[in-house]
Amino acid sequence: MTETMTQEQRDDLVEAINALCEQALEYETTHDDAGGAYEFMVPEGWADSDTDRLVSSLHNLPDVDPRFARLDPDQIAAYALDSVRMEPGSIFGPLTGIVLGAWPVQEIEITLHDIATEAEVQAVAGDCDAYISDSGFAYMATDAVWFALLDVDMFNAYVDQHMSDHPPH
Repeated sequence: MTETMTQEQRDDLVEAINALCEQALEYETTHDDAGGAYEFMVPEGWADSDTDRLVSSLHNLPDVDPRFARLDPDQIAAYALDSVRMEPGSIFGPLTGIVLGAWPVQEIEITLHDIATEAEVQAVAGDCDAYISDSGFAYMATDAVWFALLDVDMFNAYVDQHMSDHPPH
């Protein structure tokens, strides 16, 4: 079949592969549900040193409820880990906020089996924007990173609720 592909068919296939790859890249690097797939890793990788860094960072933020300092560091960490907001960024960092964790996307694998036969894909592989393997997959590299940032408003709400539930004596 690949010998009989016209130039127009080849161009259309390259355009379709490039569009699919761009859509996959955009989804994996900007859509909330793609970022949400990393959210569970924040508490899994949390260590005491992260708590120390967090507490130190909170003292430097004017928007954070200062009453947080009355809480035990473990409680502060628990509230922070429940106040995560996933934000896309790049290897150069997020624009603002306290980073609780970060995960580089690095490479995205896109299956091409539904778009054309393997022989057809291989026939146009050199003309596509993505790297095309000999097994029918496209790969796109990216400097995108998903950042777990502290949602300060949510954190403050936890602190406020804690103070209401446990008033000072």
